[in-house]
Amino acid sequence: MIYNDRPLLYFQALISEQNISRAAEKLYITQSALSKYLKNIEDEAGVTLIDRSASPLKLTPAGERFYAYLQESAQFYSRSMAELTQDGKELSRELVIGVTDMESHIVSDTFPAFYNRYPSIQLTLLKDHSERLSKMLEEGRLDIAILVRSGPDIPQEDQRHEILIRQQRLIVASRSNPLSALAGRNNSMQSPDPLDPKRLSGQTIIVGKPGERNHADMHAMAQRCGIKPSGFLEEQSAEAMVSLTQKNSGVSVLPAFYLRRFLPLYNLVYFYVDLPEFDWAITLEYLSAPPDASARFFAANLRKAYGRR
Repeated sequence: MIYNDRPLLYFQALISEQNISRAAEKLYITQSALSKYLKNIEDEAGVTLIDRSASPLKLTPAGERFYAYLQESAQFYSRSMAELTQDGKELSRELVIGVTDMESHIVSDTFPAFYNRYPSIQLTLLKDHSERLSKMLEEGRLDIAILVRSGPDIPQEDQRHEILIRQQRLIVASRSNPLSALAGRNNSMQSPDPLDPKRLSGQTIIVGKPGERNHADMHAMAQRCGIKPSGFLEEQSAEAMVSLTQKNSGVSVLPAFYLRRFLPLYNLVYFYVDLPEFDWAITLEYLSAPPDASARFFAANLRKAYGRR
């Protein structure tokens, strides 16, 4: 980008010295050279920029507007160079993304579009449970985190927090389970029936591994509501949880967002419980706000990916 700051420097000297001779001396040029340069600008613009009859010398109204334009041009150039420098830094850096195991395949699906736009930025994907990822983000070890949040832990949206999807978790049971007697005629994933959480006493509750939000929430819910399940069965994947539920090995607690991945589903009934632990969300969270251009591009593609599901 080529920028000529000579007109601005000449006018700054004129305004400062209020005299062409002294301005030329300050600029280390001859008076005739400065006078000729100023006259050429006036001839090109077709207006008088300097009131030479005034003592001390001053700018005409047109000259004041021209000087303001020169200042704006200098500021624009400075901002442009700063942004280009930042883009250059972005093009050679690493973007570290933290994600839970259940969300990793959705996130990785967005990588091709990102590399097409930012081929020189290295994407690094770190998989862990949400609590640890949240801590890593706070420590500055991640640029972006895709987290599972629940209940009062779901943040308000702002420049650092965005909710990608929010639903109620469902209690899912086999039709061979005694709970199925409580299901209405039109029971479905889209139309679940209400359930008193105390009905879960005596049931095996299928949850995620320790550290996962699902695991912590269901243990907290059981303790708070005085529920005495026959046990907790820990599984890593939503697919395994659904499979065990269909075999009547227990009841699982999952949002419809996960369940829809395995459609069509047979031999299952669905319930909802009006408790904070069942309010569930996937959030997109940034290390810094506002996020830079590459992080915004990544987020835009991630929103599209979740919108398709």
